[in-house]
Amino acid sequence: MRTSTLFLFIAACSATHAQWEPVTLLPQDPTELFVVGNDKVFALDGSRIIRSFDGGDTWSAYPTLFVNSWYMGIDFPTPSTGYACGGTAFGEHKACIVKTVDGGLTWDSLTANVITGYGLQAIDFLDEQIGFVASDLNGVMKTVDGGTTFQSSNGTIEGWVLTLTFVNAQVGFAAVELGLGSGTYSYTIYRTADQGATWTPVHVDVMTNVTGLSHRRINKIQFVDDDNGFAVGGNGTFLRTVDGGLIWSVSSLSPPTDLTALWFTSPLVGYTNTAGTVQHTTDGGLSWNTQLLQPVAVVRAIAFANDTLGYAITSAGIYRTANAGGANAIDDHERASKPVLYPTSAQDHLWVRTPASTARTRMEIYNSMGALVLQGVHDPAQAIPIGSLPDGAYELRLVSATGNRSVPFVIARSW
Repeated sequence: MRTSTLFLFIAACSATHAQWEPVTLLPQDPTELFVVGNDKVFALDGSRIIRSFDGGDTWSAYPTLFVNSWYMGIDFPTPSTGYACGGTAFGEHKACIVKTVDGGLTWDSLTANVITGYGLQAIDFLDEQIGFVASDLNGVMKTVDGGTTFQSSNGTIEGWVLTLTFVNAQVGFAAVELGLGSGTYSYTIYRTADQGATWTPVHVDVMTNVTGLSHRRINKIQFVDDDNGFAVGGNGTFLRTVDGGLIWSVSSLSPPTDLTALWFTSPLVGYTNTAGTVQHTTDGGLSWNTQLLQPVAVVRAIAFANDTLGYAITSAGIYRTANAGGANAIDDHERASKPVLYPTSAQDHLWVRTPASTARTRMEIYNSMGALVLQGVHDPAQAIPIGSLPDGAYELRLVSATGNRSVPFVIARSW
């Protein structure tokens, strides 16, 4: 018989304040971020392109040009010219691409219901004319006329192209998932050195007994220069290369959640997401430290305008940091008043210790969408039953006449 162990990752034990703060309302279905310069920020949110032209202070939403469509990828090869791609309504199963030539003020349709497939997953342009898209059914497709027409640039690639990126005018990478039958999948990174004419596998990961979210598919690839590149994927998968993508080293982050966000500002300093937090490294991914979001939310994508100004699109909105996600120290009095959650490994009950008071208080637990999922009177002598809560990011609030105290935490179950 299998037994379920619940691992509780408590962010509140850190002696710092979160420096990722929300700047927008709740998105519909966030997928991607792109920053142009220091002031222009674009976020893909289901059927809308959300945009800010003042560094995130104010936002507006540009609706899709197609009925029942969604956006998955966005890229600006120049400050004025940009492209976004995605898919259209179920039943149509066709792809869509839109283009802007005025810095994102307006967008025009390029390809609507022409490229067969459920959608285009990612897009990367070398300049205003030459670009590539990742298609679920057509692999890698290339345009040399600014998106007016696309041709296959697949070469030897087999499978569903999940994401792609180009390092320079010739060298690019594509992440591919291929089903081999009976729950076995191959997750491969392909490399091209001739602008997509041919592709060679440089990392192959074959995984058996794949079910649900147990996959290791690669969700994002990024290079900071010709040599140093990174990739993230399912089950906390993190990959790094220092030789231009010929050899990739593999490690993982805990808890082993699906990593979808990736942004490095240098070969050493980078960010990803796991378990409702931002993970930060200063040694190229050899070690990671946690940066908190308030309120807690599940991060989908991260993008930085420079070394310190960054954005994260989450299940609850778009967050911003002005100091590289750094934090301010808290004093001993505030630290002593913080509730402490334990144990770090439990099955279905959570204990809360409140050093400043032993009195009964009202207890409320909110999920990452801001919805109240559990409430009651908290008695320090009794545990809170959390067995009914699914995996995800939460915030525990203790409400009393003297004020409110909150603690973000994450539940991730391992089998």
